[in-house]
Amino acid sequence: MKSRPGDTTRSDQGRRLRRTLVVPFAALSAVAAIAIPLAVHQWHEEDVEPTSDHAPEPTPLLDAPAPTEELPATGVTDGGDAIRFGQFPLDQGWAETYGRNLINGPAPGAGGVSMPEGHCNEGVLFASGYEDKLSTYVTTDEGSRTREILGYPAGGAQSTFQALRDAVANCAVFNDSYTDAVAYSAQVHGSIDEANAQTGITTLTFAYTSNGSDPFGVLYQFAVVDDVLYGSNAYGDWTAETAGEGAAALHEENASLIQILSRIKR
Repeated sequence: MKSRPGDTTRSDQGRRLRRTLVVPFAALSAVAAIAIPLAVHQWHEEDVEPTSDHAPEPTPLLDAPAPTEELPATGVTDGGDAIRFGQFPLDQGWAETYGRNLINGPAPGAGGVSMPEGHCNEGVLFASGYEDKLSTYVTTDEGSRTREILGYPAGGAQSTFQALRDAVANCAVFNDSYTDAVAYSAQVHGSIDEANAQTGITTLTFAYTSNGSDPFGVLYQFAVVDDVLYGSNAYGDWTAETAGEGAAALHEENASLIQILSRIKR
């Protein structure tokens, strides 16, 4: 079992990422004050004699320009501007944590999320018939992390999400690709998904952890909105005891991205 930063190669980079996972805008605006000098005319009785008993007529003010008609906003959903599929901020927060130079993507070909190597339905996402893809990943000495969004024809994202549920249920335990002495077991973190469901968000959060002497595992969280599927994973030294805490942290990190999935424009 190993990290899968790429969806076409199985590099040695992820094969033994059995380390600790590193879990972890407002530019100052200068306001230019434009001062319009006012010429103050002072009338002094000793300088100017009034020509009538009435005060001078005030200079008429220029008519204010008619306000420009505001055009209706376009491409706006859920109270925010639409986000083009290829500009979705998948790497949000990573530059501050890992440094920009360690991040691959976001790009259409920058890796992808997959089931662990050796899983009985490892290709459930790769063969799911998506039309658009954007992904990003970061790999360090301690582990690897991947995020992606997949765009589907009508109904495809929902079908793939159900296929992911089935893949976890049907492959609750599987052996390591390199040694039969190590097996991996699934843990579905339903409490996270149930809490999300109460707010109208559909997620699937789970982990696969090993029973070997060298702790290793991978955390997953998927979300589906309309015809877009969001996926994320985090490889590291997870155990059955620590996976719950890691899954909660992964969800907290994903939450702001999942909230704006509905604004994606394909």
